[in-house]
Amino acid sequence: MVTVTAFQAKTRFGELLDRVVRGEEIVITRHEKAVARLIPEGGANLKRAQEAVAELRAGRSVMAKRRGFKPLSDSEIKDATYLELALRRKLPMASRDEALCKAAQSCRVKLLL
Repeated sequence: MVTVTAFQAKTRFGELLDRVVRGEEIVITRHEKAVARLIPEGGANLKRAQEAVAELRAGRSVMAKRRGFKPLSDSEIKDATYLELALRRKLPMASRDEALCKAAQSCRVKLLL
């Protein structure tokens, strides 16, 4: 990740965009504080997300080898993510999964039936 000042970003904007297209992230600072970030659109974000998922699954495999540890299934992780999103954005959610509905009710998330 490259860091540039606001002045440098203004004077070398085209060059910075070329670097972002190649997959780099550029942080723009003002008075030595980060104020903006230029990131690649689309594909590069997908690649990073896929890498993060692979790392999480590898970590889950390591944890599964520990005695007495029961890892979450992909479905349970998806449900937890869905519930967290509803909580953060204060949105209602819909599900037919009883455990997820029960968890949503205990968190006071409105359910759409």
